[in-house]
Amino acid sequence: MTSENVIETDVLIIGGGLSGIFAAIKARKEGVDVTIVEKGYVGKSGAALYANNTSIFNPEWGHNLKEWMTQIAETGDYMNNPEMTEITLKESYERYQDLRSYGVEYPKGEDGEIIGLPPRGVLRDYFTGRGTVWMPKLRNPTLKSGAKIMDRIMITDLINQDGRVVGAVGFHTRTGDFYVFKAKATIVCTGGGTLSLTTYDGEAMAYRAGADISGKEFSISGTGPFKYMGSGYGYYGDRKGETRVSLEDKKVEPMPRFGASMFIDKYLDSEGNKVNRYTLLSAVHQGRAPFFWNLDDATPEEIETTLKTGGTLDFTKGLYQVPMRLEMYVGWGVHCASGISSTDTSGGTSLPGLYAAGDGYNSKAVGAKYVHRGFGTRNAMVIGSRAGRSAAEYAKTAEKITIDPAEITRLKNTAYAPLERKSGFDQDWVTMQLKSITFPYYVWFVRHGDRLKAALTLIEFVKNHITPMMYAKPKDTHGLRLAHEAKGRVFSFEMMLRAALFRTESRGVHYREDYPFRDDPDWLAEVKIRQKDGEMELVKEPFPNEWWPDLSRPYRERYPIEYVGEESTRDRD
Repeated sequence: MTSENVIETDVLIIGGGLSGIFAAIKARKEGVDVTIVEKGYVGKSGAALYANNTSIFNPEWGHNLKEWMTQIAETGDYMNNPEMTEITLKESYERYQDLRSYGVEYPKGEDGEIIGLPPRGVLRDYFTGRGTVWMPKLRNPTLKSGAKIMDRIMITDLINQDGRVVGAVGFHTRTGDFYVFKAKATIVCTGGGTLSLTTYDGEAMAYRAGADISGKEFSISGTGPFKYMGSGYGYYGDRKGETRVSLEDKKVEPMPRFGASMFIDKYLDSEGNKVNRYTLLSAVHQGRAPFFWNLDDATPEEIETTLKTGGTLDFTKGLYQVPMRLEMYVGWGVHCASGISSTDTSGGTSLPGLYAAGDGYNSKAVGAKYVHRGFGTRNAMVIGSRAGRSAAEYAKTAEKITIDPAEITRLKNTAYAPLERKSGFDQDWVTMQLKSITFPYYVWFVRHGDRLKAALTLIEFVKNHITPMMYAKPKDTHGLRLAHEAKGRVFSFEMMLRAALFRTESRGVHYREDYPFRDDPDWLAEVKIRQKDGEMELVKEPFPNEWWPDLSRPYRERYPIEYVGEESTRDRD
């Protein structure tokens, strides 16, 4: 029999990654009690461990606000909230100063200047070292702020009492003990998710509690820009940033992403024809795979880097077979632009008492396509800080917390249900089904209504028939955690497929083969998903006109990156 623990706090923060840490420190400065709950270990968990940079805007470094704002809007196909974008830019330098005060050291050259990536176009970012190095340094500042850290507790559900979030429940992943957290305000900072790397805990529990979810159609992959996706990065200028090129010149330069894809002009298809990175996936769709990289044009350093991707190297022919392994990233949304839907610029959501920040929160600071390295970490810090302060102010005036004991009993039974079953399906099998349904490029990358409907039918079957029968072995609390993560993934992939079907156009990383054009102004809108009578309801919410691009500009000027199938846009206007 597990023990039951009740913890009361003013502000509960779920997730101890970058956004959660900043939320905690800033909330504590407002004089309220703060508790961070992390299913791993604060300082060694979170998606920020994979980061190695953060983007900083500073006019004193020659940055131009109008240029940055224009580029972010155009790169994201105008799916961003300009007010939120401007806030994250203007507050980024202060958050950078916070990092330095917390003990994060930035690599420096002999002249003492910070070493960073060469500025590419109008957007510039700086290395901060691997997250595995600087994230652990953030634990002590969090504790020194007076925030309480509770590691290795997985939150399974939020507590919604009379339409207001008043805390959460979960279990200790080592002991199995049950925890009830009563909180005047709750901030979800659990990050986004993928098939194999991270999970969708926050948005899944927020959806079940009644919060709106949005941006899910822009969940594709972190693998890089193909012509089908309209380029994953879109910045303008020369490679070294020594001479900035005006936006009107439309000189687009894709960012290297991984291994062989760094070498844009060296791909060959199975017949020896050149294939660049924009048309790689198009060539797959045309049956021209496998692909090779011409080693004759490679440097030793490039070969060493490429080998890390796991392809087949054949020095006798001077070729390297490019692996098409995208599994780990499938389902990854645009950083800070997919998940719990924002209602303001301070971490607010559609539920009173619930706030959010980080990769699992659609702040709309960026649009339908990721802009540049470092934007995810920057926005996590800025929005995490704002959510912390906003939640603290709400907690100061919130009414006394009252929770129905029957609801706690229901949530507890849900949390431990897999342990109560002696047979059924394990989480590995559920995850395997997700991969088999969504991994094919013709479902996730090259989308079509018919294929999306077929995939959705299978996902619905998994959700309705398989996940209710997931089980974990007796006393296997780690298996229990994995079962809940698998359940969250199924929920989130259903939302992605439904949103992709609902948006009948192509935009950002969302490419519909049957709708290859952006449809302005009809789809200058957000797709919101909410629970209604136990089902997912999708609603189109138009953006304010002031967020729109200038519709008097020709289509190709508004959208310089073409999708396959929209070549006729040169004559569209």
